[in-house]
Amino acid sequence: MIRQAFEPAYVHRDGAAAARCTQAVYRSIRGSLTGSVGHRDLHDADLESIIGMDFHIHSRISEVLQVNQRVERDQEGRIRVFMGALNAKTDLRVPLSISKTVSKYRIRYSLIGFNFRKEYFEYLEVRDVELRKYGQLEAQEIRFDARAEVDQLLMLSVSLLAYSETRMEEGYVLLNSKAFSPCGIIAAFAAEEAGAYPSGPVNMELNEEQQTRAAAISMMCYEGNRLLRDQEQRKEKLTTKMAAIEKRTATAARTKAPVKATKQRTADDRDRADFPIGKRVSFSCKA
Repeated sequence: MIRQAFEPAYVHRDGAAAARCTQAVYRSIRGSLTGSVGHRDLHDADLESIIGMDFHIHSRISEVLQVNQRVERDQEGRIRVFMGALNAKTDLRVPLSISKTVSKYRIRYSLIGFNFRKEYFEYLEVRDVELRKYGQLEAQEIRFDARAEVDQLLMLSVSLLAYSETRMEEGYVLLNSKAFSPCGIIAAFAAEEAGAYPSGPVNMELNEEQQTRAAAISMMCYEGNRLLRDQEQRKEKLTTKMAAIEKRTATAARTKAPVKATKQRTADDRDRADFPIGKRVSFSCKA
């Protein structure tokens, strides 16, 4: 779901991005300090493991975009990015094949809100910063106006998009390709109020306020909630079964007859002759 949500931001990802994202999510959930084993999702997780994940390992955003960045969330829940001064000629490390034809760069910040328990994500806001091929930028603060709902966890990505100027009507052509498309998650914030796990299949209906933003909201085909429900049902069945076994064992222990001190001799024991110890016995038989 995270990869699907950020697809417009990274444009092209490498073949191992799925495994890296899965590992990052796994580490985040394992690092949870609030949820118990078998009852945890990303709303319980330590999201630090998500931060720094690149969608394209061969063009890491931290190596391509060499500028200081700091992300904060204010008291109202809004996101601010503090970006240091940038010189395109020295602070952008792009392949020679792109630098020869590039006309301008666009640094894109994409803010997405996720609610895995209600099974949807929302494109909250996109901020772009542009500069020419040899341009420079002063240090600046980038403010996001959107405020996430209290049950959404937030992830912020940054991408570097390179464009070549043409005489076509559009004016510019995107140069990012499968070989070069830097994008990574640079910040993640937990939901203010995660909400309860769904007790059954989720069929979310948008409220009046959400309907005004319906174009930015995407429903998830998310299997995590079903897996957690199935695991809880298996646990309940096992608990019920163990309780029944313990009850039967306790009942049998209370009703069991005491064991007699002596045993009755069987028919074979009665028919068997008693031989004194130390006496020689002959087994020969004469007619």
